[in-house]
Amino acid sequence: MKILQKHLFDGLVRSWASVTVVLTAILIFSQLPIALNRAATREIGTDILLKFVGWVSIANLPVILPITVLLATVLAYGRFGSDGELGAMRTSGCSPGFLLVPVLWLAVPVAVLQAFLSLYLAPLSLCSAAAERGQAARTAALAPVAAGKFQSYGAGVVLFVESVGADGALKKVFIKRQTGDSIEVIVAERGQIEPRPDLDLVRVKLVSGRRYEGVPGRADYRLVSFGTYAASFAIPAIKAGCNRPDARPTTDLWTSNEPKARAELNGRLGLPLMVLILAVLALTLSTTRPREGPYARLPLAIVVFFVYSFATIGLTTFSSRNVVAGSVAFWSLHALVACVALFAFWRMQRGGVASR
Repeated sequence: MKILQKHLFDGLVRSWASVTVVLTAILIFSQLPIALNRAATREIGTDILLKFVGWVSIANLPVILPITVLLATVLAYGRFGSDGELGAMRTSGCSPGFLLVPVLWLAVPVAVLQAFLSLYLAPLSLCSAAAERGQAARTAALAPVAAGKFQSYGAGVVLFVESVGADGALKKVFIKRQTGDSIEVIVAERGQIEPRPDLDLVRVKLVSGRRYEGVPGRADYRLVSFGTYAASFAIPAIKAGCNRPDARPTTDLWTSNEPKARAELNGRLGLPLMVLILAVLALTLSTTRPREGPYARLPLAIVVFFVYSFATIGLTTFSSRNVVAGSVAFWSLHALVACVALFAFWRMQRGGVASR
């Protein structure tokens, strides 16, 4: 019997490796256009482009791991069933419990990997990516002004100059600053810029210009002519850690009472459990009838995964607004799907042949 289980396990591993490679490649290539666009806008440095793609891909890897176990089981057992191997095994006395063992041999290590990724490596990678973006934005804001190029200073501030003198004097200056719906546009003949990284800002002194302020589409805008004008623009500050819930360490979330932090913690803890639940459910979904093809149950498995996955995402969002009710609903969903999987397996067990 162990030889048969090893044969099933080998097929599962090959199928899981193929599915994981394909989905990981899709994940990585889907991040490339985003990373290239951010490099073009100087949100990240071109020297760390591939590293940034790696960080973001690792941060999103926990999302695809649960479906790899589901698809691997449905594909491998569907092929075994289509080839008549599962029928022969059941005729010889192999029960559904016997068939579940190789699936768990695969699912348990994947669940452990999922726990490591979702609880430690994914938030660390996301924090590294966010820190690199902040550093790149700060470096770009502190860089010398280049003539003929738009330069960003934090959120909503853009500077453009026609030319830069040898002494650093700016000529034909254009500045746009947006705060909410209000937009401020400043044009000046000359100017001087003074970076102050110690204060996390950049100071601009302008001479002989105009300042327009108002909401686009409305006539009640302000127009002010000035001889001299001074303004300060905040630049991204260097942060010691990450404040986003999805980038914070799990230990911080565990001790936090913030609703968003508790919701993020629930989501991270639920992913390894999802792997195990889907593994049991996958066995029941992979059972094919005579003359059915090896991929007959694949569409149903995909639908089941997306319904389950979107429901967990929705309840995670809900729990960020209502901690108690959201957490109860979130874990009740996992309990419900687990009960459905166990019930389907029980019915499969009753309809099968008793194990030796």
